Amino acid sequence: MSEKTKKAKKPIQILRERHGGMSDKLKEWRKESRRIKKAIKEQLKTKPMRIPDLTEVIGDPSHLIFYHIIAMKRWEDVIETGKDEDDYIIYGLKGQEYE
Repeated sequence: MSEKTKKAKKPIQILRERHGGMSDKLKEWRKESRRIKKAIKEQLKTKPMRIPDLTEVIGDPSHLIFYHIIAMKRWEDVIETGKDEDDYIIYGLKGQEYE
């Protein structure tokens, strides 16, 4: 292949070559993060829930569920739908109609 027909590498490609791509630890974290977010969305499709309820159903520690709920709230995937008698915030999916 001549140099004229070769495509120029983008800066991100050069960076990945230099640093060897994503580490296994980062890949595992992203995979786990996607799993938790998917589980949260599946649970919130049925009804709005509190953090303790999500923790109980999903089975992950509450600090991880809370972290992902806040991130999803920041990106407007999740909204606050109210509070219960114990002042826990109840979360639901944005645009989801609940009965």
